[in-house]
Amino acid sequence: MPTARGPPGAVRVVLSTRRTTRGAQRLYPRLGFTRAPEHASNPVPHLDDVFLLTYELTFRHTP
Repeated sequence: MPTARGPPGAVRVVLSTRRTTRGAQRLYPRLGFTRAPEHASNPVPHLDDVFLLTYELTFRHTP
């Protein structure tokens, strides 16, 4: 399975997707991402359908 790698010093990756993008919601957990509801938001408050779900992946660093 592929793994995400960040630049040196990166600790995690945070992704957002619209709640209507079901494919991304299935894919991200398969790649090791977990939901981060504390980061969910609506960047356009007057549009209800733009609510973003957020996922994060913490990197495992080896010395």
